[in-house]
Amino acid sequence: MIPKNKFFLILILLLLCFSATVSLNDSLNPIALYVVIPIAFGISFLQEMKFKPNVYVGILLLLYLWVLFTTFFSYDIDVSLSQLKRILGCALLSYIIAVQAKNEEIIKWLYIIILVLYLSSLEYANSNIISMMNEVGGRERVTDDTLNANTLAYYTFFSSFSIFVLGEFVKNNKFQKLYRMLFFIMIPLSFWIAIITASRQVLILQMPLIIILLYLRYFKYGTIKTRLGIIVLIVVSIMYFAGYVIEQYESSYLAERSNITVTEDNRFILVKECITLGLNNLFVGVGPGCVRFFTSERVFAHNTFLELWAGTGIIGMIIYISLLWGYFRNQIRRYKYTKDKMFVYFIVFGCFFLLDQVFYVFYTNMWLIGFFILVASHSDTYYNNKYGKIIRN
Repeated sequence: MIPKNKFFLILILLLLCFSATVSLNDSLNPIALYVVIPIAFGISFLQEMKFKPNVYVGILLLLYLWVLFTTFFSYDIDVSLSQLKRILGCALLSYIIAVQAKNEEIIKWLYIIILVLYLSSLEYANSNIISMMNEVGGRERVTDDTLNANTLAYYTFFSSFSIFVLGEFVKNNKFQKLYRMLFFIMIPLSFWIAIITASRQVLILQMPLIIILLYLRYFKYGTIKTRLGIIVLIVVSIMYFAGYVIEQYESSYLAERSNITVTEDNRFILVKECITLGLNNLFVGVGPGCVRFFTSERVFAHNTFLELWAGTGIIGMIIYISLLWGYFRNQIRRYKYTKDKMFVYFIVFGCFFLLDQVFYVFYTNMWLIGFFILVASHSDTYYNNKYGKIIRN
């Protein structure tokens, strides 16, 4: 067994940081996927010496085993096998994060790695996509085969929550103030991301998330002086920036997309098609990654629950729902016992993560599902270290 000494902890963090940095680099990302992540997994496994570091990874691995089983009944086995490669990366990264997050000192660095992932994505978008958007025939939104606009929006969500949480539990006052200031910067940055990605998800979920977290930090748990200061800041910001914000929104592709009614949206048609597809293939679905062969626009479900429902059958969807249900159950029980505001934050994250599942597919993207495992594992570690294992997971 490899001890959890500083050398191996630093090595794993460097390996994860490298993987996050090159996640959109076509030349280096394969090295991260096929060399770096397996090495980090091997070290983590030798530290843990068991396949289930916590209940969340256990359920996730069960889901992936079911996905593997349904591959044998797939409409296109080659496509399903290709998705299994992606899922293997998800399993390895989730395991690594769950093991390392048992060390409370390491958790803050795992959140920082998510910020590295986000900055790398912004740099890629700026260098490879944004410069083309103003050209004749350029894109209407920041998206290409490497970086999906929705993924960039979710990275914005994850980074916002990471910065917020870092501002809550880091012990150094200077760094705490830095993270709290950075959280305010996420407000205009989120609006900019919404505009360039034309992502309705940012308006529907990201901005409400920021508002709720601001309310919790400065109003529910803040002092009267702090509340007055925030109110003044909000009023001044509205007076100076409301006109500019409205002008930018009304002239954007996001406004055009937002005016489409629900019944006219292709997502609505996709939902109906996937529900019917799942009903016709109830037990094992049409195969992992094969949903796109049966939709009118030849795209995947853009919904985690429906992708599992139609691709792997009802059992796959139930397993995933049990993963999310287990997370909520633990946070609610822990808050009832401790009245600790950290579990309120974890509950808020869970609510928005749950809502995000109806806009995209998360279980096949290692960073999207990996962040859920990070927050869930953080909750376990925080609770166990501060309150002990009084309430079982």
